[in-house]
Amino acid sequence: MTRRFLCYVCLLTALITESKSQTFNYPDSIASRIILVEDSLINWGMTYEEDEEQFTIQELMKHNGIPGLSIVIINNYQIEWAKAYGMADIKKELPVTINTAFMAASVSKTINAMAILKLAEDEKLDLHADINDLLTDWKFPYTREKGISTYQLLTHTSGIWSHWTSSYNHGSKKPTLINMLNREKSPKDKSKPYLYTYEDPGMKFQYSNAGVSVSQQVLVEVTEMEYEDYIQQT
Repeated sequence: MTRRFLCYVCLLTALITESKSQTFNYPDSIASRIILVEDSLINWGMTYEEDEEQFTIQELMKHNGIPGLSIVIINNYQIEWAKAYGMADIKKELPVTINTAFMAASVSKTINAMAILKLAEDEKLDLHADINDLLTDWKFPYTREKGISTYQLLTHTSGIWSHWTSSYNHGSKKPTLINMLNREKSPKDKSKPYLYTYEDPGMKFQYSNAGVSVSQQVLVEVTEMEYEDYIQQT
């Protein structure tokens, strides 16, 4: 969500309905920008031209049942400000802070793409090569004759069926990436395998969490490093 300057705004859910703001001392120039975000929000999916009604963060949190959230603004590649709202744990009465850990969800897709593009820039990966020519420990189970490229994985044009629930249960033993990729059945259609191409790659844009997971395996095998280590180092 971008508003007039380069930024990422991560609005992430916690566990309660009460909203309390965490306060920091910022210069007046930054404080005025914070107020613009806090007091001038519009409905999801609308533009300021389409919807003249504006809301505060607290109003939208209450309306949408969002118990807590954290915001980080990045301006010109630097963190400009960070702020937290609401509560992280109703039973323990713990407020959300800027250090509260949330699931990063699709924000991580940008970081993943940058990491893979760095490999391409360093000529360690051909973005247009068949991924099964890059993979050795694990191979994509093709259901069509046409191969998939890393470029298609990153641009959501791989033809891989979209899995909205490509995660695992909290509290369970953390699976490996290959465990995740080797699930036998799809969560929505048990008659189909977890990974399959519903149409030839390059034909259509279709948002695919599973495709991004495959690109992660490509990075791991090309670099011969743990995913987290490569991300941190580069």
